[in-house]
Amino acid sequence: MALYQQRRNQLSPFFSKASVRTLEPLILSKINRLCARLEGEGSVVTLTHAFVALTVDVISSVCFGVSHGYLENKHFARDWYAGMVSSSRAGSSIRQFPWLHRLLAYFPRAGPRAARDGVAADTARQRNLKKNIEEVIERRNRGEKPPASGGGLNTIFDSMLEADVPASEKSPARLIEEAQTVMGAGAMTTVNALDTTFYHLLANPSCMERLAKELCAAIPDTAVPPSLVELEALPYLTAVVHEGLRLSKGVPHRFARVSPDVSYSYGDVVIPRGVAVGMSFMDFLERPDVFPDPDIFHPERWIPFDSPQVRQRRKSLVVFGGGTRMCLGLNLAWTELYMTVATVVRRMSNRLKMHDVVFERDVKITVDGFNALASRQSRGLRVTIQPLEEV
Repeated sequence: MALYQQRRNQLSPFFSKASVRTLEPLILSKINRLCARLEGEGSVVTLTHAFVALTVDVISSVCFGVSHGYLENKHFARDWYAGMVSSSRAGSSIRQFPWLHRLLAYFPRAGPRAARDGVAADTARQRNLKKNIEEVIERRNRGEKPPASGGGLNTIFDSMLEADVPASEKSPARLIEEAQTVMGAGAMTTVNALDTTFYHLLANPSCMERLAKELCAAIPDTAVPPSLVELEALPYLTAVVHEGLRLSKGVPHRFARVSPDVSYSYGDVVIPRGVAVGMSFMDFLERPDVFPDPDIFHPERWIPFDSPQVRQRRKSLVVFGGGTRMCLGLNLAWTELYMTVATVVRRMSNRLKMHDVVFERDVKITVDGFNALASRQSRGLRVTIQPLEEV
């Protein structure tokens, strides 16, 4: 526990509300680049891959001081996302048989295809992250500051290398392990939330129209974007973001907890010490007594936001967990969600059209791969963008 807390304390300052507020210009610049790319595309675009490019470019800037540049890639972050999905699908097998990961690393052509693909993706990602970390170390050895392209701010790995901790905590293997965790956590859940939110907005034109109307009134000039604080004051945007996040399921995996020393009573049930108990967040997010018709996208359930009913719903929105192990990146995730939904809807709400999207195949969460995953047949959330002159 002491080691866990030490590691968490190293990262916490980067994801505080105050720190994330300083990242707003960086985040907005990436969102504006996303919109420019979308507006310049003349064919079908997979929004899923575009959202991955956005979130990975943001979190890589925070980690290393340099964006990975996926927003400039022709296919956005298609391959990065495919690797993460393969790794997530393989995770179920590897969690049951931990030795499988090492075996497949030595014999990459052995084992089930999903596991092979997952290990290959992990290996490629570790190689790239190792290069990123080596570049941070080399930059520091030259006495150079983080580049302005990443916001010019001190980075997570600068901070880790400066920390007064044992040398083992600064080893390349340890830094790569942390980079994998932060990069994955900083992208996948936010992408799922954006995907889910935009699917439901596009599938429910009245919701999109109401949100666009609110945003047009709040942002009369798109060249003068509002701050996060101003966006959080918009009732329907807040409702849409919360409802999209709820339906995205967060991380559906069961997180086991153990009381090693004492037994606990839960109602009439006694849980003996040493017994692991796990529960999925989905059990909270789909409670019909808290969220009537829980499978329906209904932003109005979050209005008015300060009512007793909505306060109860906010307590049940446990997408980011709770307690001492609550997700560190929740402030960054909220900021990306509010700013991305607001900017994209304000600039192109009446120009986005879904293209051959089937909810059950492409969007619906069907797999617990630690991350929430759609079916193997999913093509992602694909759209066309109508040219401005044709609107």
